Amino acid sequence: MRRLAVLAVLLAVLSGCTSAGRDYWQPTPERAQSPDLARIYFYRPAAAFLLQAKPLVIVNDKRVGTLRNGETFFRDARPGRYEIYLVGAEDDVVDLTLGPGDRAYVRAGIAWRMLGFRLVAQSASAREAEAAIAGLQRVTGLETDLRRANPEPLDVEPRPDI
Repeated sequence: MRRLAVLAVLLAVLSGCTSAGRDYWQPTPERAQSPDLARIYFYRPAAAFLLQAKPLVIVNDKRVGTLRNGETFFRDARPGRYEIYLVGAEDDVVDLTLGPGDRAYVRAGIAWRMLGFRLVAQSASAREAEAAIAGLQRVTGLETDLRRANPEPLDVEPRPDI
């Protein structure tokens, strides 16, 4: 009887562990884009290849998020020039110059390099990206949200993230 009680408590504790961070996978609403800011969308199409890779997205030497398989997120940015790459593929840089109200799309694509396949940042057209993003999970892209049960909602007032 005692073993059964201990087993029941253990199962209850373990079942609570599996739901931690679940809200990260819930759809994140997209806030309105401010007319004086640019917006950069980052996305990674769902694919069975390199499934476990979770590249960090770097914009102008600043970490802005993590892209997992089948996810998308965005960052608002001040108008200007941006160099974007994924950690592990620093030689594959997407160079963008953005003005107020512009939108840009960066895809984590698979490319063959000297030592094998890896995920690299690639510029994408609006038509291609918007079709791909429609079927992806929108997330915040922030590692801290994976550890919290209820991540903070995105700001109501648009402000530059980058």
